[in-house]
Amino acid sequence: MTATRRGNAAAFMFVLALGSSHASAASVDNPHPRPGTAQSGDLGAGEIRRDRPFEGVVLAASQLALESGSDETSFHFAHLRDLWVRVWLARTTDPVQLNLRLIDPQGTLIYEASVPYASAPTINATNVLVFKAKTLGGWVALDYALPVSGSVVTRHLSEGAWTLEAEAGGRTFSTSIDVTTGY
Repeated sequence: MTATRRGNAAAFMFVLALGSSHASAASVDNPHPRPGTAQSGDLGAGEIRRDRPFEGVVLAASQLALESGSDETSFHFAHLRDLWVRVWLARTTDPVQLNLRLIDPQGTLIYEASVPYASAPTINATNVLVFKAKTLGGWVALDYALPVSGSVVTRHLSEGAWTLEAEAGGRTFSTSIDVTTGY
């Protein structure tokens, strides 16, 4: 095995270990669960059940973190490729439109997207790509990778509390994002 392959294998194992420890650390000792999680009376104090979501927005730095149940609130936008957004809905129409708005600490709209989702995605008659709405445990999950690196977001970087607003299925959600830039 070459030194490069050994280095790549070691880096992969390190990232895998970090992701595993972060996912398990994020699931306990939080007396105030964020949207996308639910507490159960059967669990110990502060433990969160990730198998029973409730309506809201969950954020992660990667698709793997999102799929692992990570629920992050702080991000380093100068080093982030995409901000992964999951909007949980108890029920919705099929198809459903997801509208996202990213607002910087000064109140300026930096990014806006409007994306259609359906349980059986296709390209519709107007050549608009329809994304897949995931059904997880009876809930609907709308996943979106909001581009950060190389996008309009990096041209307007500022540290502080950003806001992500999401509208879907007639409901509106808002979550705060603690952004650092390193500048």
